[in-house]
Amino acid sequence: MKTENFKNSIKFRAAVYIIVPLMVLGLVLMALDHRKNTMTKNTLDQYMDYLKEMIFMSTYDSLKKGNMTLFSEVLAEIGEYDLVKEFSLISPDGRVKYSSNPANVDKTEDIANVSKDKETVVEEDGVTNYYYPVVTAEYCQRCHRDWEEGSVNSFYKASLDSSAKTAITRASALSNLLLIIAGVALIILIVVVMQKMVFKKLEKANEVLDDLCSGEGDLTTQLETDSDEIGVLKGKINMFIAHLRTMIADLKDHIADVDGEIGS
Repeated sequence: MKTENFKNSIKFRAAVYIIVPLMVLGLVLMALDHRKNTMTKNTLDQYMDYLKEMIFMSTYDSLKKGNMTLFSEVLAEIGEYDLVKEFSLISPDGRVKYSSNPANVDKTEDIANVSKDKETVVEEDGVTNYYYPVVTAEYCQRCHRDWEEGSVNSFYKASLDSSAKTAITRASALSNLLLIIAGVALIILIVVVMQKMVFKKLEKANEVLDDLCSGEGDLTTQLETDSDEIGVLKGKINMFIAHLRTMIADLKDHIADVDGEIGS
């Protein structure tokens, strides 16, 4: 019964007509923001893929010809590209043989989880590392006779700056969080304002009417009135109470007159 009464109450309808649309609007805004950020991230991913492929192709010819002097020069040039943190050639044991950052040459990297069959992508601290296996071809054996054709003789490593993607992800999360906080704060504000300006006034008027209906109402009661619609309603209740008070006073006077006539 209480549940049914609540469903028919103005509070429930206010929640349905005001709060629910606000929540739906918030979800739509979050979805639009997510779509925008996803499109931006996809654009960055496409650019990074293009940059990676361009790096690999620009070094392929010099590596194929075994011209390591030219290969080193290309490495140095690649190191100056925007978003390129490092480009290097790593041996299967993890030793850096060539790098756009000379300080990293002869250092050892952990490539235990790097696949020898396909490209491996590793994300870390705003940097995306692309590892690509270099397979021994027939022309490689002209200089490296001990290499077996089809085996992996080294790995390309292209380290690209992905901090923009990380920043977008964080900004999206922060934007959604702020939107949720703002939405909750707005809903709380609406509830508080409606409770104070609408529900509380209606509850007071309802209490007075309940007392009158029960026969125990105080006919000297006067509700505080305002200039809004609820104030007008309360004013009419005051008029009704005043009318009842006048009727009862007239009734008492009439009864007293009747008693006086009977007594005489």
